Amino acid sequence: MQRGQAFETIMMVIAVIVALAILGFLTGILGNLSSMFNPSDPGKTMTSALQGIAGSYSSGTAPQVLSFNVAGQSFDTAGLTQSTSLSSYNVYFVCSSTVPKGAISISSLGSGSTALQKMTINQKVSLEMVACGNPSLNGKGPYYVIALGGNGDTAGTSNACYNAFTNNPTFGTAPTSNCQ
Repeated sequence: MQRGQAFETIMMVIAVIVALAILGFLTGILGNLSSMFNPSDPGKTMTSALQGIAGSYSSGTAPQVLSFNVAGQSFDTAGLTQSTSLSSYNVYFVCSSTVPKGAISISSLGSGSTALQKMTINQKVSLEMVACGNPSLNGKGPYYVIALGGNGDTAGTSNACYNAFTNNPTFGTAPTSNCQ
């Protein structure tokens, strides 16, 4: 009698393990489908990254992939910093050399230390993004960067962020962006 109960218990344990494996597999598929039909908003992702580093030194956030699905879409530093404690003229866009040529363009709105930057998406593209910042660059004031690179170019994107600080130590001057 006990031998039959042990066999049934083992069979039940095996059935539970198989059911959990199938559930995990299906959950992964459903998660991928939902992200395909509901892609993250690049503007919200950039704003969230800026909120996370506002007021503190950051050598770079975790890289995130941004999918820009609409040509002609634009983002400016005023809109991205609206719900943060950062000033819009202390945020800059930079690109690594792996951003596809002509995919995006950066322009300045205004001049001098109060100039805003505007990024325009010229074609559908997926890019990697890292945000970094220094609340007191060379003791002169805050300086934050949104670095963009080709999808999968984590090192290049992070280096673009780093280079914006080391190659452009002048507060209030936009770094060399490399964005075509």
